[in-house]
Amino acid sequence: MAKDDFVRIIYPKTVDGRKKRTSISVDPDLYHVFTIIRGSVPAARAQLRTWAIDVDSQRTDELARIGASRLVARRVMAEIRTLVERGLKVTHVHEPREALADTSKRAARPGGKA
Repeated sequence: MAKDDFVRIIYPKTVDGRKKRTSISVDPDLYHVFTIIRGSVPAARAQLRTWAIDVDSQRTDELARIGASRLVARRVMAEIRTLVERGLKVTHVHEPREALADTSKRAARPGGKA
């Protein structure tokens, strides 16, 4: 990783008719969550690269002061928020499977605690 510990996503950019390489920076924790959502590192990197190219081409005078990295991060956060709003269930890593079972089943048994 780079000295600043951010994940770099390199993508092509055309400047004055010449192709150049540029990059965006993504927070490592945000990147890790996004790779889990996308299912693999290559899929996450491909999507981030696509968004970076898209953001770079759509920047207007109003958005020019906001960096491409920040605009891509907004899209990542929007996707995470959408996933959470759809009902992502987050549990503790070390929580036993019995605790994940539906508690209504225990209440239905005779002598079960609700």
